Amino acid sequence: GTYSTAAMTARAVRVIEGFGGGGGLGGSLPRRPLFLYLPYQAVHWPLEAPPQYVDRYRGRTGGDTRRQLVCAMAKALDDGVGQVTAALKRRGMWDDSLVLFSSDNGGPTNGNEGTWSSNFPLRGGKNTLWEGGTRVVGAVRGPGIPRGAVSYEKFHATDWLPTLVAMASGRPWTASIPPGEAPYLEGDGVDNWPMLRAGGAPGSSARDWLLYEVHPGDRWAPHSHGDALVLGDLKLIRTGKVN
Repeated sequence: GTYSTAAMTARAVRVIEGFGGGGGLGGSLPRRPLFLYLPYQAVHWPLEAPPQYVDRYRGRTGGDTRRQLVCAMAKALDDGVGQVTAALKRRGMWDDSLVLFSSDNGGPTNGNEGTWSSNFPLRGGKNTLWEGGTRVVGAVRGPGIPRGAVSYEKFHATDWLPTLVAMASGRPWTASIPPGEAPYLEGDGVDNWPMLRAGGAPGSSARDWLLYEVHPGDRWAPHSHGDALVLGDLKLIRTGKVN
C-alpha cells in the first residue's frame, strides 16, 4: 500500500503541475482560478508512519514508541506541505496563491487514541468541548494578508467557505449561492475576509459568538460531547458523556 500522506501529496503536486500558467503578477497567469482542498489524514489515529520516518525518532521521546510515531507522522506531513509549496513555486503560482493551514481539533489527552499531548494553557483535548479540544491554531499567507500578524480574533471552521468565496469573487459571498440552494442560516458561517486583510486586528472579526455543539434534549446523549456556546469573553458549556 501507499501511505496516505504521500499519496495525497503526490496527487496535489500532479494537480498543480498540470494546471499550467504562472510567472507571478507580471507573467502568464492561469486562465481560471485553482481551488485545491488537501485534507491530510495525518496526524491522526491509527498511529502509523513509513519506516524511514519512524527510524528518525527511534530512541527519542523517552522511549515512548507512541510519541515516536506521532513525531514521525508530523514529519511526513511537514514534508508533504513542503512538496506542495515547492510545486506552487515551480509553477510560478506561489506569489498569487492564498494558502491556509489549519487543524480540526486539539490534541488527544488522557490516553485518547492511544497517545497524549498537551494543550496547555487550555483545558481538555480532542473529543471534548473545552478550549483545548476546540480552539486550534491556523496559518494564512498570500496576497492581501499582512505578514507576521498574530490574531486571537474569533474564526469558526464554517467561515472558510464564505470567506474564500468573497475573497475570490470580490463580491458578497451570498451572491454566489446557486439557485435552488437551501436558504442561508446564521450558523452557516460568515465572511471574515476583512478580518484577514486587517491582520486580525482586535475587533476586526465579524463574529462575537461561536456555537460549538448543541443537541436538543438528550437525543445524542450516549455519544454527546455536550453543548457549548461562546459569546464575547464568556463560555457556556454542558459536559457530555465523553467529556
